[in-house]
Amino acid sequence: MKDLRKFLFILCISSGYLSLALAKSDLPTIYFNVNHWQIDASFGKTVIGDVAIDAKGRLVLTSSAGIKKFNGQKFSDFFSYDSQVDSNSISRIQLDSKNQLWGINRSGLIQFLSNKTLKFRKPISFNIYSAFIINANDDIWFITNKKLYKLVDKKISNIAIPFKATSVSYSPYTNNILLGAVGSVAFLNDSGSLVKQVFFEDKSTIVYSVFAQADSQLIVDTNHGVYLLEDDSIKPFTVLNQLKEIRKFYEDSKQNLWIATNYGIYVLKNQVLYQVNVKENENIRIRGIVEDELGNIWFGTWSRGLYRLKTTEFEVIPSEIDPSALLTTTDGALWVGGFGGVSYYLDNKIKKIWLDDIDDNYVKDFVEGLDANIWIAYR
Repeated sequence: MKDLRKFLFILCISSGYLSLALAKSDLPTIYFNVNHWQIDASFGKTVIGDVAIDAKGRLVLTSSAGIKKFNGQKFSDFFSYDSQVDSNSISRIQLDSKNQLWGINRSGLIQFLSNKTLKFRKPISFNIYSAFIINANDDIWFITNKKLYKLVDKKISNIAIPFKATSVSYSPYTNNILLGAVGSVAFLNDSGSLVKQVFFEDKSTIVYSVFAQADSQLIVDTNHGVYLLEDDSIKPFTVLNQLKEIRKFYEDSKQNLWIATNYGIYVLKNQVLYQVNVKENENIRIRGIVEDELGNIWFGTWSRGLYRLKTTEFEVIPSEIDPSALLTTTDGALWVGGFGGVSYYLDNKIKKIWLDDIDDNYVKDFVEGLDANIWIAYR
């Protein structure tokens, strides 16, 4: 019998089902019903750079196939003109308070208007790894070549700082610009003045990113691991230090912390770290993550398309089975199989199904026939 502390997260779904594979990790696993889309088969394995939700609730994404919007069923061009060239290789997108879309790529900082694009680059040499943020005043801050710049009223100005910046982010809770550097994290006000600088004991620590949480704590990802910064005190964030190649942090409306990596997606819920077990999770390189108005989590990937985790209605149910196969049937039940047999969930109740020759074997998959009978593959 597997550890009872493992939980099965069951989500109500209206369409689609993606088979789930066992995780190759010691972490407990959250099992979601997942929807998955490729943008367009004609583009092959489409690279998604980032995802966002606009003021109309539409999912917006930038990709190697251009800037797209998605209504839950199909992709379409976000603009009436061809934005494919300008959107190529964009690493980040954001929407300002006027619902205008901004992105950054090798060409520079780009504003996408309804009928054209505006580029802001001189006298700066941009690269694909440039980062930018938009604060509450719609001022745009970005770094490139380890220098800090600010765009206000279509004018770019260099902000003098006494160090080389490695990352830029923004805390909407304190209205501070947060800069990573070698050996420190700096706090700037909206005019660009240095408010304070907090130093690591190890001066060789390189800050990759700083993320502000709603509880005022900062998560700092570095070459020496992940840290928590609070009240000018820096301490290791032990629970996250088993993760590698973190791409992005995201906090949802319920203050669950999602962590996108080059090896899959994870969530920190009530201080417990779970691996989200979507198919081939270990090889999915996450590039963007966002929550929609219904509470669903969307994430774009390097070459595997777009995913949605439907999280609007779920319950935590203890499972005595280490799940390897899930099936949602037409009567609204959920069948769960794995090492140890089969369980059946309906109306928030669990029932163990005892079947000859199966209970001591490994259930690999389920399928529901046209006559509503359930077929089970096992070994």
